[in-house]
Amino acid sequence: MDKILILAVILLVSGAFLFSGTAKTVRVGVETESWPAVSGNMQFSQILQRGSVEEGTDEALYYPDVRYFYVVDGTRYEGTKLFAYDYFTPNKELLEDILSNFRNSSIIDVFYDKENPERSVLLQGSSESEDVGKFNVGSILMIAGGMLFFYQSMKKGIF
Repeated sequence: MDKILILAVILLVSGAFLFSGTAKTVRVGVETESWPAVSGNMQFSQILQRGSVEEGTDEALYYPDVRYFYVVDGTRYEGTKLFAYDYFTPNKELLEDILSNFRNSSIIDVFYDKENPERSVLLQGSSESEDVGKFNVGSILMIAGGMLFFYQSMKKGIF
């Protein structure tokens, strides 16, 4: 097998790995964009930290910890998701800015899944997720690997 075909297979496999590992996050994030909203009550929002230099990691990652209540068709639900996906960032100020819209004891919009009202988020979409970038890179790698594989296969008369 020549080096170009090996490169093509590596690109395809790497792209498929990134694509498949992130497709669900992106899909669910996009799905939330069509969810209806109800008013809810913010119980608390805070920033938690995972990892630190003291713990032996290179940098700390910050993530939101939220709790809110909302009512759909007379049933009270508790939500704990800011986004539809887990969100970690080394930029604490960015997270502080996002959470500034969700003060404790404030009335907020809660977006919920009509099919399963227990599923809810405070922010719709998937654009903040690091997985969107991985999803896009995975797609590009798969396309490039596929094209390279097809080109080399045609050149060698395999297809």
